[in-house]
Amino acid sequence: MAQEKIVNLTGNDITIVGNYRQVVAMYPRSSKSATIHFEREVIRQINGKIPLVKIPPEMIWIEGVPDPEPGVLYLCGVEGAEREGSPRKGGGGSGAPSSLSPCAAHLNAGGGST
Repeated sequence: MAQEKIVNLTGNDITIVGNYRQVVAMYPRSSKSATIHFEREVIRQINGKIPLVKIPPEMIWIEGVPDPEPGVLYLCGVEGAEREGSPRKGGGGSGAPSSLSPCAAHLNAGGGST
């Protein structure tokens, strides 16, 4: 199996740590950066604690990701926000903020994200 190339577009160096704090991989930041933006809508709370969310495809947009290349994975930042009318907009009963913290995701060569 061919090894995939991983390009870090997060703007930060990334170190993957495994068992016993062993460094598994390091991905230095690229000179370019990319971000996945989205808005989500909380449909309901599961057991009053866990938000069940919907992210409509039209509410996802991607900035700065190069054209897909076979065998290349892109790591990029993720920024999200709660949609107006969402039961948790403004923090809701859980005390969680209405905006999501930036985090990392990967974008595969076919253009999908996880």
